[in-house]
Amino acid sequence: MEYLIFATVIIGVGWSSYKIGLKEGGEKMIGMLEILGIIYTDEDDNVHPNKLYEPTYRVKK
Repeated sequence: MEYLIFATVIIGVGWSSYKIGLKEGGEKMIGMLEILGIIYTDEDDNVHPNKLYEPTYRVKK
């Protein structure tokens, strides 16, 4: 019985950590894209592409 409770708690902690990580990662990516000038956000936090964005360099693969 203890193993079932332990497994349930571990799965719950893992799932909540995964969801928190997705949310924080998305927020950081939006912030970085805004700093780079690729997107901009308006006063209502709606995200729009920056149509005037011109990259100064390209990453070679």
